[in-house]
Amino acid sequence: MGRVSRDARRRFARGTAINPAVLRQARLDGGMTLKQAAAGIVSSQALSQFEQGLARPMPDTLHALAERLQVTVESLLAKPRDPRETTMRQLEKERRWDDLERLATATLDDLNVTPRTQAVARFYLGRAVLEAEPVEGLSIMRLVRGQLARVGEHLMAAEAREWESGALYLLQDPAALEVGRDALARYRSLRVEIPAWRPGCWSTSARTCSSARRSRRRWRATGRPSRSPGAVPDFARLANLHHGMASAYSRIGATRQC
Repeated sequence: MGRVSRDARRRFARGTAINPAVLRQARLDGGMTLKQAAAGIVSSQALSQFEQGLARPMPDTLHALAERLQVTVESLLAKPRDPRETTMRQLEKERRWDDLERLATATLDDLNVTPRTQAVARFYLGRAVLEAEPVEGLSIMRLVRGQLARVGEHLMAAEAREWESGALYLLQDPAALEVGRDALARYRSLRVEIPAWRPGCWSTSARTCSSARRSRRRWRATGRPSRSPGAVPDFARLANLHHGMASAYSRIGATRQC
């Protein structure tokens, strides 16, 4: 797989994240050339860079451009959730690692993405490289865990911690067990929204988790979820993590811990 430099992945971009295509369209709708739209505000070269996503305008510059183009500043801003996130999630599901790495890297190289999208893209970059390059994957997951937590993506932060454990396991590092326990504790402390309560919503893999079995029995017996409506721990994630920890215990001969 091709690699880009770590500096390119982690660089800090100054200015305000915008939607470059919207900025360019606003200029075209106003019938202005780059020189006309930029006059007295920035150079036409700088405006061209904004429209290509190669640079970000500073807040004062953005306000001046919005006034010149007769649009709102809000209409020019990057959206909180980038549609590329959905594509990355699907690529991970399909295990198309090369495609996922390319898209995640391109998203990180785009200066006009929000901190949240940057964190999500870095997580998926870690997933793309983890199995082939566990050392690099481990480094990325350690970095992105805090970033995800800072932007409110606590479930993904817990998942990043789980993949830290997975990378350590691939490297045959005994620390995988302690990290796995911490990931498990993080999952247990979280709640995730489920659109409808029905017995069929339980993952088959969750049947290996005793706490999932207890909650499912409680649902069948009472017709009510064991916790507040619409919120349960993600038992599929817990079950997969239990399985990985059991495998690790077996590898080191601590079968009583399984």
